Amino acid sequence: MRFSLIQRNVRDMRTGPVVADSDHTNAETDKRQMPQRTLALSAIKSDLDAGIPDKELIEKYEISPDGLQVLFDKLIQAMASGSSHIQLESE
Repeated sequence: MRFSLIQRNVRDMRTGPVVADSDHTNAETDKRQMPQRTLALSAIKSDLDAGIPDKELIEKYEISPDGLQVLFDKLIQAMASGSSHIQLESE
């Protein structure tokens, strides 16, 4: 169910302008650059297709509940741009 909603959002994004994700950054974060890790889009999609609950995704990817929302946002952006990986800040 979640993955189909993500796919619908990707289609919606392709019909309009793609805007950079600035909602999750601020001057403080920019000053102290957070370490990043790269996640394969195919692995995340497989987890969502398998119906893994949010709690397990949070544990698997070692992210907070807010980080899970960031992950979903980045997943949508990556799918819209045709990327095969996501850069995620380590928490």
